[in-house]
Amino acid sequence: MADVIYLTLTSFGVTVLLNNLPDLGKAVMFLFGTVLLSIMAYRALTIKASDLPEDNIDNGTATPVPDSHGVTSLRAFALGLALTLSSPTTIAYWMMVSLNMARFADTGINITVPLILGVLTITIGWAMTVVILASRFHRRISRRTNLLLERVMGLLLALFAAISLVKAGWETVKWKTAPKAVEIERVTSKEINLKWADGMTSHEQGYVVLRSPKPGGPYTEIAKLDENSNTFCDRDVKTSTTYYYKVSTVLMGNLSANSQEVTTATLAN
Repeated sequence: MADVIYLTLTSFGVTVLLNNLPDLGKAVMFLFGTVLLSIMAYRALTIKASDLPEDNIDNGTATPVPDSHGVTSLRAFALGLALTLSSPTTIAYWMMVSLNMARFADTGINITVPLILGVLTITIGWAMTVVILASRFHRRISRRTNLLLERVMGLLLALFAAISLVKAGWETVKWKTAPKAVEIERVTSKEINLKWADGMTSHEQGYVVLRSPKPGGPYTEIAKLDENSNTFCDRDVKTSTTYYYKVSTVLMGNLSANSQEVTTATLAN
């Protein structure tokens, strides 16, 4: 049960972290997640009743907890909260949310620092809330109910492990099928010509060209091309202006990973 609680708390950080990784990094993280989820599922599905805490209820009424046990529970709660808040995924969560908010808002340090502190406060808040609720709930269930919950959680974790494995495979496919060797072929004051090579697939359904006025995006889709296209001419440009491009492959109705970013500036008149 504790594994599921911790997984829930850290999943927010993992999500933000994955969204900021390249597709190969996502594939590795999903594969790593598959291993961890499989281990946790195995533990939950094979745990024995004798391994669980003794019943803390009597005729539906919680048994009073001795003071010494209360001190131990408080220490365990504090340790669990500290581990949750200090985990890399939690730290990644509040840092990346803050930085992304500042990035898209084009704000300065006077706004960025309060954003970071605000998101950190929210992170501590939801961590404390979930840990407190889980602790109170755990003390009021019988060993039999606890064992049933472990089995249910084990099945859910096994399902999540399977989904994570599928995601790892898909992210690998996206990475391998991304267009290669994207480069600027020709530049004038009125147009920019791109060319690229196919990724590791012979089943592409087309290509999508993305453009941004800033390095790293955000990118806007500017063209959809058929599967036989390996070049694109961008005529919707201004003179003496810098543009950043990426290209993606359309595969089974989905997009591959983006190619590497290329950039150039149109010439003056």
